[in-house]
Amino acid sequence: MIGSGFSFGLGTTLGRVAARGVSALSYIKDNLKVFFDFKNTDLEHVGTGSASFDGSGDWIEYTDATLLDAMEGIDTLTIMAWVRRDDNAGYAFITKGGYYGANTDWGSEWQGTNGRMRFSIERNFTAWEPPPDTYVNTWVHYAITYDKNCEGGNIHRVVNTYYNGDQDYGYGAGTPATVGTNGNNIRIGATSAGLTPLLGNIKNVGIWNRVLSEEEVRNVMYKSYSDLKGSELTNLQLWADLDTDFNGKDGNGRTITGSAAGNENI
Repeated sequence: MIGSGFSFGLGTTLGRVAARGVSALSYIKDNLKVFFDFKNTDLEHVGTGSASFDGSGDWIEYTDATLLDAMEGIDTLTIMAWVRRDDNAGYAFITKGGYYGANTDWGSEWQGTNGRMRFSIERNFTAWEPPPDTYVNTWVHYAITYDKNCEGGNIHRVVNTYYNGDQDYGYGAGTPATVGTNGNNIRIGATSAGLTPLLGNIKNVGIWNRVLSEEEVRNVMYKSYSDLKGSELTNLQLWADLDTDFNGKDGNGRTITGSAAGNENI
């Protein structure tokens, strides 16, 4: 269901300071009178709601022809969202077909054996992160960029993954390829076959058919659609806040209809 999982708070403030290139430590120390060393284990972020997945076979689906066409036959893309996973099992993230399968276009998921994030272009190319992803029961911002023709041709830099705005270098294997034109719908929380459904919550999904820089990822991660401006809207094909419904918009403000699918218990 669409529930309340986000609000403005300390995490938002520090994130925006960091996004502007200002040291959070310096920002806090200015005119500091009293300091309490508390630990916040669950960050607060943008908006007032999120999409909740029960792990039993539900997902959000986008069938808009213009959106799907824009995410096929391309050499670059960026996907991102805030996610709170309820456990460390293998789950689909954002897919256009699924992870590493024939005629799947592209897909991303947390691997079932260790929870690490991985991404693929059909069965042509795959990339994965070396450390297990142990972020469970806490909100984390994930961003993945893909560039078939990355600078220097280093296959280990074709895909970059960002955790809370910090770039995490991984490994690549295979031959980087142009995204296929297989006509798969875009799904959040499951593959095209409804496999590996997510157990947890997702918020502020963004999809571009270009590569966002590290600075852009950090600037965008603490924003809702209404906050995006300038180049942040360039080549944006879908942004879904998931505050109150499943619909999204592209960079030109066009509404893109999303719907609950599978058992529709979202």
